[in-house]
Amino acid sequence: MDGSHGGDVISGGPGRPARPWRFWAVVALVVAAVTGAALVQRHGRPGPAPAPSTTPGVQTAGQVAVEDVCTLGTDRRSTVTVAFTLVNHTLETVGVTGVEPSFPLGGLRTLSVTTAAGTCVHAGGASSAGTLAPGDSLLVTFLLGVPAGTCPQPLPVAVRVRVLAHGELITTVLPVVVDLGRVPYPGCPT
Repeated sequence: MDGSHGGDVISGGPGRPARPWRFWAVVALVVAAVTGAALVQRHGRPGPAPAPSTTPGVQTAGQVAVEDVCTLGTDRRSTVTVAFTLVNHTLETVGVTGVEPSFPLGGLRTLSVTTAAGTCVHAGGASSAGTLAPGDSLLVTFLLGVPAGTCPQPLPVAVRVRVLAHGELITTVLPVVVDLGRVPYPGCPT
């Protein structure tokens, strides 16, 4: 280093331009960030899992998964309809012995629960919770009551699923919708 640069420059060596020390500090930070991201990607993130999105994609209960959330509906007065598909992603037939809504933060009430074979796009005939062969789906519809005179709140809706697999009854709660506040209601912000 020659004294003409006031100590802020690291010499690049003979025939090479000098680089400011800040340049090398930035390079070191970028290398550290990329290395850290690679380690997290390879070994997973410590701590709690990220919250599910409004349409959770695939949320599994070991044997079945919430795969698609249909368009949310409303009578624009006092109810919200939440429909979604449960899909068997295993290689074996499982029995779905029950589905019911779960409200982690309260604020809603169940008016009805219906099931049908099929998906959001291709609903089949009425069906009670029953057997799902590998790859089969069950369309579940919750009709939910919203307190009178209120707007839908950013409340989550989950499903409590009871599955019979390998002679064992498994009960799991899976997220379906994380925020009902986006349902359009007259006079309510969305």
